[in-house]
Amino acid sequence: MKTFLLDFKNILVNPTLFINFFFSWKQIASIFSYIFLGLIFFLLLGFFSVFIHRIWNVPLPYKNINISFFNAVLLAPIIEELSFRAILKKSKINFLFFISSFSYLIFGYLLKYDLFVYYIVLLIITLFYVFVKKKVDFLEPYSKKQVLYLVYISCFFFGFAHIINYDISLNILIPLLAILLFKVLGAFFLSLLRLKFGLMVSILFHFIINLSAFIIYNK
Repeated sequence: MKTFLLDFKNILVNPTLFINFFFSWKQIASIFSYIFLGLIFFLLLGFFSVFIHRIWNVPLPYKNINISFFNAVLLAPIIEELSFRAILKKSKINFLFFISSFSYLIFGYLLKYDLFVYYIVLLIITLFYVFVKKKVDFLEPYSKKQVLYLVYISCFFFGFAHIINYDISLNILIPLLAILLFKVLGAFFLSLLRLKFGLMVSILFHFIINLSAFIIYNK
C-alpha cells in the first residue's frame, strides 16, 4: 500500500518509466495488487461521481449515444490506451501506435467519417511518420520533464474528452467539470500502470473498468 501511494505521488510530480519485461512471480503479484487497489480507487471515484449525478441531476453518460459492447468494452480500451498512453514511452512503434489510433479516434469515432476517409488519413499519417522518424532520435529517451508534461497533457485530454458522452447544458456545466476531473484522476492511475508495468496492463485494467461501467449503465 505504501509503495502504491508513493508511485501515485510520483506519477503526479516525477513520473518514471519502470517497465521490466521479465515478468517474475513477484512482479505478477505486484500487478494484481495494483489492479486491486486501482479498482478500490476507481470505486471511490465512481461513488463521488454518482453523488454529483444525483445531487445536481446530471444525466448519466452514454444516454445520448448508441454504443455497443464491442465498442465500449473491447475496442475503446485499446484505442484509448494507444491514443493517450502509448506515447509516454519514446519509440518508433509507440509513435506509430499513437498517430494511427488517435487519428481513428478523431476521424472514425468522434467525427464518424466513413472508414475510407480514415484509411486516406492513415496513409497521409504513415508518410508523415516516415518523414518524422528520420528527424527524431527515438533512441534518446524522454527527459523527466518531458514525461511529466506528456502525462499531464494526456490525462487532462483523456478526462475532458469524455464530455462527448454527456448531454451538455449550462446548468450542469460546473458539476460536469467536477465529474470529468475524476476521470482525469483515473487517467493518472492508468498512466501509472502504463509506466510501471506496460501498455498491456493498462489496457487490461481499462477493459475491467469499461466492462463494469457498461454493465452498470445498461441495467
